[in-house]
Amino acid sequence: MPMPSSEEERQKCQDLAERRETEFIDVRGIQVESDLLNLLPDKLIKNFQVIPVEKTEDKIKIVFADLDNMEAVSDVELCIEQELGIQPMMCVGCPPDVEELIESTFNRKSQKIGKLIDKSIEELKGKK
Repeated sequence: MPMPSSEEERQKCQDLAERRETEFIDVRGIQVESDLLNLLPDKLIKNFQVIPVEKTEDKIKIVFADLDNMEAVSDVELCIEQELGIQPMMCVGCPPDVEELIESTFNRKSQKIGKLIDKSIEELKGKK
């Protein structure tokens, strides 16, 4: 599990967001809804350390651990534009916090899937 970001690290991320003229999002404590998570392939989220955190009618905010990764930016733009037909808003997050959010989000997703499988097995056993 990654160490939480320090105040100094968060300030550096905020400065980066300001220089890049985008938003800094402090992702500590955020819970990502599954409908948002489904907008990007799991592999892309995990490999590039990016995660969608908010969607409105005409925009979606994607938090990047590394906004300088042009391959990640390009792939995310392509996915979102093809899937939703809107331009994503690329935001900055502190790398350890983004990593922690992704880990905890996928852990919750795995737990939900496990519970669904257990429930299905119990229902099948009950029908015998």
